Order: sequence, then C-alpha cells, then structure tokens
Amino acid sequence: QARSQAASGDAELPAVIRKAVLRRMKQAACVSEAIPDQAVLKAQLTGDHIPDYVIKYALIACTDVSLGQALKECGPGGCTVETWVSGDGTWRLASSDVLRGVKKGTSRGDRDTLVIATNGSACGQADSKSCFFQVWWNGERFDGERVAGQKCAANDQSWECEPPRN
Repeated sequence: QARSQAASGDAELPAVIRKAVLRRMKQAACVSEAIPDQAVLKAQLTGDHIPDYVIKYALIACTDVSLGQALKECGPGGCTVETWVSGDGTWRLASSDVLRGVKKGTSRGDRDTLVIATNGSACGQADSKSCFFQVWWNGERFDGERVAGQKCAANDQSWECEPPRN
C-alpha cells in the first residue's frame, strides 16, 4: 500500500486513510488540505507491527471551525474519531464514533490499548459527565472495560478531550 506525506508536519498516513480524510474535508468545503499531526494518533492495535491510526476530527481545522463541526459531527457527546487498523496489506475503517477524547492506554502484550472518553450516558451518568473506557482490538472489533480515575481537564496535556457542545 502506497503512503503519502501529510501536508502538515511530517505525519505519514497511508494513502487510503489520507484520501478518506481529504474526501471528508472536501465535503465540508475546507480550504486546507493539511491534516495536522495532532489530529493523528499512531498506535499498534493489531499486533502485526504495522502502525494503526486514530483520526481525531475535532483537531482538523476547517476554516474557522473543526472538520467535525463543519460536518455537523460534533455535539454534546464529542466529535467523530475514526480508527483504522492494518491487515492484509492495507488499512480498513474499524470504528467511527463520537467521542470526547482518546489517547493511548497501556499495552496488552504486543498491542496498544486506547482510553476513550464518552458521553456520561454510556455509564449511567448525566450527559454532561464523561465516562472512560480502555478498549483493545480483538481481531474483529473493539472490546473494553470501564476505567476510573480519568478526567477531561484542559490543563492535562495527555488528554485532548473536547468540551461538550450543544
């Protein structure tokens, strides 16, 4: 699978992922074709030693709003986050979810996990609260468990949580 260089910084994305993101940027009438480094999280989710990618639409600028907002995919629950996993020489879209945040979690053997922040309704709390789950790729889909002790805080640089939007 051919790779192409992202227009911003030196984040390398596989062509299939880059084309999909650029297609959505064009849909939203974005003027830039830059996919910023901070919008791309590289992880080892499948255990095949080929990078997998998480795309955070809230962190892709589209004129004066994020791509997620331009596509009307941001709301009280967060913004669209896509996860692309490698396999059979290419990458496929494994999930597309509205999340408040995502970061790498602890490893499970040769695979990374992700810690995701969701709307509070995912764990029986008020929508304004956040729930946190550690998720891992099982070869077909993501499995996960709730984790405690996480917070979406503006001063915590390890989290890029999106504030709830109405």
